[in-house]
Amino acid sequence: MARPDTIKNRECKEESVLGALFSILVPPVCTLCNEDIVDHILCAGCSEEFEKERLTGPACPLCSEPFLSKETLAHTCTECAAHTPPFVQATSLYLYRGQVLEALHGLKYRGTTKVARPLGLLLSEEIKRMDRPPDVIVPVPLHTKRLQKRSFNQSVLMARVCSNSLAIPLDYKGLMRVRDTGAQVGLSRAERAKNIKGAFALADAELYRGKNVLLIDDVYTTGATMRECATLFKAAGAATYGLTLARAAKFS
Repeated sequence: MARPDTIKNRECKEESVLGALFSILVPPVCTLCNEDIVDHILCAGCSEEFEKERLTGPACPLCSEPFLSKETLAHTCTECAAHTPPFVQATSLYLYRGQVLEALHGLKYRGTTKVARPLGLLLSEEIKRMDRPPDVIVPVPLHTKRLQKRSFNQSVLMARVCSNSLAIPLDYKGLMRVRDTGAQVGLSRAERAKNIKGAFALADAELYRGKNVLLIDDVYTTGATMRECATLFKAAGAATYGLTLARAAKFS
């Protein structure tokens, strides 16, 4: 009789072969527009639209705020100079507009959860480029009221893709949203910071001492949420990094 581990290995190989055959017979399609894709996260058209919003110019090395002038050298922005952030660095991949905005709106507000996979893979590519690989990935949580209404947390969905693709532990229970702050849309920077104050807590701060923590969220607007979460991890003795798919389209 074959050993259980031998049977399992055989089944995995068979699934791999079947998966390869299926991808040949039925080419994968772009989850944003249903066009065929080959060896890419998105189809050529959607990739081009995303690249139009890629943050590539001079930006703040701490929070990724882009500068209006392309001739400006990278330097600390006014906000980070006035209030040193609790995170080591917060990186955003794209400006929050165009196809990027449409993709995130589809995920957050229309429940198009299938787009979480390609968006998560785009985040994964950035994680591979980090100088210090994270010990744990932590998605920014929703309050239970918001989670019950939406039925999913878009940051958790994208973070899970990152965790699975890179084999980095995912922790979606250690950081908790203990106060319902309501929507932050339309609030000023100062109002957002005040509104989010004390909204998060760690279940066990000792678990993060000496760790490199990667906070994942969908959009970086004023940074109030990222700063509030990172403050907790910094107090726990962790080096905190932030990563968002998009950044609010404003320039210094």
